[in-house]
Order: sequence, then C-alpha cells, then structure tokens
Amino acid sequence: MNRARRGTTAGLSRRALLQGIGFGAGALALSACASRTEGSSAGNSATQGPGGIELARPGSPVSLPLYDDNQAIKSGLNPESGPLNVYCWTGTIPKKTFTSFEEKYGVEVRPTFYGAPDEALPKILAGSINFDVYECSMEQLPIFVANKVIQPVNHSYLTSYKSNVWDSLQSPWYDADASYTTPGSYWNTGIAWREDLLPDWDPASMDNPYDVFWELDGIAGKVQWYDYVRDGLGMMMMRNGVSDINSTDQADLDAAVDAFRELIDRTRVRLGTDAYQTLAQGTNWIEQAWGADIYFAEFYIPKEVDPKVLKFWAPDEGAIVTSDTWVISRKAKNPVAAHLWMNHLLEREHAVNMVQYSGLITPIEGMETENVIAEGLMSERLNTALPSRQQIENGVYHAPLSKEGETAWQNAWLAVKSNA
Repeated sequence: MNRARRGTTAGLSRRALLQGIGFGAGALALSACASRTEGSSAGNSATQGPGGIELARPGSPVSLPLYDDNQAIKSGLNPESGPLNVYCWTGTIPKKTFTSFEEKYGVEVRPTFYGAPDEALPKILAGSINFDVYECSMEQLPIFVANKVIQPVNHSYLTSYKSNVWDSLQSPWYDADASYTTPGSYWNTGIAWREDLLPDWDPASMDNPYDVFWELDGIAGKVQWYDYVRDGLGMMMMRNGVSDINSTDQADLDAAVDAFRELIDRTRVRLGTDAYQTLAQGTNWIEQAWGADIYFAEFYIPKEVDPKVLKFWAPDEGAIVTSDTWVISRKAKNPVAAHLWMNHLLEREHAVNMVQYSGLITPIEGMETENVIAEGLMSERLNTALPSRQQIENGVYHAPLSKEGETAWQNAWLAVKSNA
C-alpha cells in the first residue's frame, strides 16, 4: 500500500518566500486601518511581523487584527451551490472526506493540492490560485491577515469548534480570538531509528537523547536530518539546551551552526526530506524525523522486516510540535460552504479518516493518542509517533519571525548547507 506523501521542498525556499513576499517592500499594500490594534506599525521590529502584527508565541498569544473593510459573512445564510475550491497539502485529506462532505451538503468539492507551503504562498498572494478555503501554516497567518488575503470566520457556522475542539485550543495562541482560523492536524518532530540496526540504544538511557547523533558509534553515513531551516536549526537548538526554538539571538544560531559542522564531520549527515523511506529501507539507521514518518515508513519497509523495528522518540514535555490551520479566502465565492467544510473537518468521522490516512492527529475530544490506539484505529507501535495531547498542549512550536529574524535564520541555514 503506497499513500501519497506530503510534498517535500528543500529547506530554504519556504522561509525565503515568507521573508521576501510577506515582509518585502514590493508585497501587497498593508492596511493601517485596523479596528483592533494589537499590531500597530510602531514598536520593536524584532517582535513584530507583517503590518506590525505582534509575533505570537505559546506563552504570549496574539489577537490578530480585524479590519473595517474585511468583515466576516453574516449568520443564517444558506450554503452556495459550489463547487467548493479547497487548497490543501498533498496526502493530507483522504478522498472519503471529500465524498462525505459532498453527500452531506450537496456541494461538489474541487481540491487543488500543493506540495509545500512555499509553493502555495506566492500563488495566493499573487491571486493566481482560485480557492475558497486553504490549509494554512501558522507562520503564514500574519502575512495573509496583514495583506487581507483571508477573511474572518463566523463561529455561528462552526458548531463543531465549540463542542469538539479541546479547551486548550478554543483560543489558540496564534489567533487568540479564533478570528480567522480553525485547528488543522498536528504532528511531532523527534528522533526515529531502526531498533534492529541499533539494538543497544534507548533514549531513556540518556540525559539528553538529542546527543545520540554525537555519541553513538558506527553510524557514520547512516544519519539524516531534515532539510528544512526551522526543523533543522530548531532541533539543533534544543540539543544545545536552548528552549526557545524561535530564538533570533545570534549566539544561539551560531552555536547551532557549529554543532551541525561537528555532526557533519563525525557522521557525514545527509540533509533530506524522505525520512520515512530511507529509514524503512535501512539506508539510514537514525534520523531527525516527524512522527508521521514512522506511520508512512511501514508502506516502504521490506516485507521480511517487522514494522515494529521502526521506533520514534520525542519528549513528553517540550516536544517540537507543528500544526496547520484552515482559513477562508477573502474573495471566496462559496464562503458559507467554506465554513461548513471547516466544521466538517472537526467532526469525529473526519478525524478518524485523517489519522488512518496520514498519521496526523485532529485535536478534538476522543481523538487523543491513547484513545485512538485503545479503539484499534491505529497500531500500538505508533504510540510514541502520534503526538499526545500532552505534547500538543505543552510543546514548542515554530512561530512567525520578524524580518530581521528571518534573515538571521536564513543566513545560519546557508552556513549549514555550505558545509553539508
């Protein structure tokens, strides 16, 4: 069985586009007429993103600005006739979810797939893609809000939000009033390894499991790290004891680059985006990986190898966790249907389909990892690969950076790539 894998694009382009389009002088004009003014154009540029919007963090939530000329739709409207244009990741939404929505509401769904957010971002800002609803990364939110590319949501259409979504995400840190978004799927980042090839390694035996890449013998040429600037440098910072993986302190970035250089000299580490495949085939023995890679790896592992040898570790507290959100185009031709689509994704039927199709968790009641496994929806071997509620609620997240921060991260990653 071979499932479509989330598209992979080498590490620099996504963040370069966030910098060059979201912050650049040639970007779409940023409105200054916000009716909610948490992000004024004045202030410390190191803590602000596009349009002066404050940079949200899990410990410092931000209410995204609302604009007088960009209002949510009225309540009580009937859904449009469609078709509903959905712009989403490749390999995220199973076909049965599209079909069940069509059957429930009588509205045709026309999905358009992108391989990575850096592919989608310029098309959306240029207006070259026709969409009603979009699966959006957290880092993109300030760009789209400041440029008025997306419209606020009307929660009267989002009944599943209030009733199903975890209390901790009713007012998420990246959109504190839930003015523009509904939660998407969640995954974690950690260490994946082949237990049959590394039988003597146990993360529980180490004070700092991230040190395994520097301490384990015999792994030269068998190591891979994600070729994404934020994933790559972020986990390296955690290995170095930096808890803020959005740090723009030059000393933190320099230390991360130095650690990469040591790792390259010691293991000839490969930068790549196919962790699920190289681990399954034994090309690599230990890797930085997403938990979902352990799920996908089963479809690539040789028949004679037991999938139970595919192992994954991320800490219960302070794990790197990532999520997408769902947003509605300001120019949506089907805004009511778009709301209903977002609501549909927060129902249990879809959440079950999602985890079984892509190994991603939808944060609604009853879909906690222990429940998913206890109900037999997923194999017990994926217990650590699926992000737990504890990891999601107490994790660290890649968050938006300032223009200066983006530049510093890009330069650091260029230094890594020049040595790899």
